[in-house]
Amino acid sequence: MNRNASRQYLKQVKQFLICDRKSRRRLLARCGELVRGFQEENPEAGYDGLVAAFGEPAACAAELLSGLDTSSVEDARKILFVNRSVFAAIILVLALISCFLFYKYLKMREFNEDAILVIEPPIRITEEEVAAQKARQTQ
Repeated sequence: MNRNASRQYLKQVKQFLICDRKSRRRLLARCGELVRGFQEENPEAGYDGLVAAFGEPAACAAELLSGLDTSSVEDARKILFVNRSVFAAIILVLALISCFLFYKYLKMREFNEDAILVIEPPIRITEEEVAAQKARQTQ
């Protein structure tokens, strides 16, 4: 028996099953029983054999979902859409905040006309002396 092929197939089918958790478990259990039965009859069949017998995972999941109430499937799809939208919005907001903070960091590092770079130990001077030094530098 090729257990890896059956696990891979069931995992892909699970990705396409958009319904509530209880229904998903029940449908996967039913699909798992069918896959195990098929592999007992055809032990040499791999993933391609499963696809040939049951169809592509998306088609198999659609067939399994066809037995459910359409309103529950639609509700699950809406919930999935809302969850993904909220997740995308959170990621977008975090990216914008990161860009804003990085921009502020770059602006903070810039020197302007009021910045004084002190290379020597600081000494106390009056405002008049500062104004006189600035006037000398501009000339």
